[in-house]
Amino acid sequence: MERPDVALAYTGPCGDTIKLYLKISEVDVIEDATFQFLGCPASAICGSTLTQLIKGKTLQEAKTVTEEDVLEDLGGLPGEECHCAELAMTALRKTISKYEEKKLIKQATGGRGR
Repeated sequence: MERPDVALAYTGPCGDTIKLYLKISEVDVIEDATFQFLGCPASAICGSTLTQLIKGKTLQEAKTVTEEDVLEDLGGLPGEECHCAELAMTALRKTISKYEEKKLIKQATGGRGR
């Protein structure tokens, strides 16, 4: 993605990493979401599914997406791979939090913080 509004990499306890990139509109709608991953195929599929589930949602709506939503959309994963949905969701929560912090700083500094 060219010029994302926010990007964050999260490495889970299993050692897999998902880096999430979000393009967010002025009214807090996720216009685009992409990801990179380093890890198992289940991390890749959970990252991909997550980006599809959150595109077009507001940040508040995206915060309501759950691990179960990702797994349901996938039709499930083998038991030992279910933690990959948690990895994707944690990456999303942390990325949104980073964006909201950046937005608050930008507002507090009159638009100078990016």
